[in-house]
Amino acid sequence: PNMLLKVFLVFQEMKKSGLKPDIACYNSLLRACAKAGDIELAQDVLRRIDDDGLQPNRATWREAIKAAKNAKRSDFADDVWNTGTSYREKRNVNSRDVSNWTPNLADVELLMSVYVAETKSLNDHKKRIILHQKIIQLYENIVHRKTINIAMDEFLENQKLMLTAVRACVSFVTSAGKDLKQETKRAKDIACEIAGLECLQGKISPSVCDVKTKKALQLAQTWLYAF
Repeated sequence: PNMLLKVFLVFQEMKKSGLKPDIACYNSLLRACAKAGDIELAQDVLRRIDDDGLQPNRATWREAIKAAKNAKRSDFADDVWNTGTSYREKRNVNSRDVSNWTPNLADVELLMSVYVAETKSLNDHKKRIILHQKIIQLYENIVHRKTINIAMDEFLENQKLMLTAVRACVSFVTSAGKDLKQETKRAKDIACEIAGLECLQGKISPSVCDVKTKKALQLAQTWLYAF
């Protein structure tokens, strides 16, 4: 918080002296917001960028999502993601200087990590189920190329992402109620798909697979081999 205050004070002094901040300056503000997990200030910075007519870049959107991660607020992360990926349409301009953000694999990892961070912080069963669904939906969006165009082999060979997805699927299957039969079946099918991937057949690094994730993978593999 103290660092955040210092950064904002320097920013205000710069504006008072007549200097116009560029996107790098605003990104520095967002970086401070991210470290503090202050999404209200992050929202304010994004508004200022818009008001000043500046084009956000990849660092802009990533720092805002990092703020959401530290605040454990996936709703804000989703808003940032949706705004960034459709920025030109939301600004309603045809200028070549305004463009949409095209997320890459590292950006997908970051968004998934927000969902995981919030899930770990919650005791509310229903809210955890919703977050599991968000992870599953993100996986499906990429696999079916609905909203995100990422190299499929690169995505499916990423152990960390696949393990996050399979754990979400297994958690959903084992905790969702009878009212979600169709969604549960789909989650189980996806878990089996992931469990059969080549990247998960060999040795998996402990840095991406804790005990609970390993158990989830083993259960998914049991479902797969039972077919």
